Amino acid sequence: MEKIKLAIVGIGAIAFVHARGLERVDGAELVAICDTDVPKLNYTGGLFGIDRRYEDYKELLAQPDIDAVI
Repeated sequence: MEKIKLAIVGIGAIAFVHARGLERVDGAELVAICDTDVPKLNYTGGLFGIDRRYEDYKELLAQPDIDAVI
């Protein structure tokens, strides 16, 4: 089964709840995150092993392989 590729825009407190929850969902994969706060973006990306990090949500939304955004 192919996984649904997800992204999170806005790395606030609830983003961590969503990211932890997605780790437990079969068939879902968090592939990208977005925030204008670069240190927070890099910290969160490192914590969850997410290499695709965007500062501009429009750039993230233009990615054809992302299926859904939180």
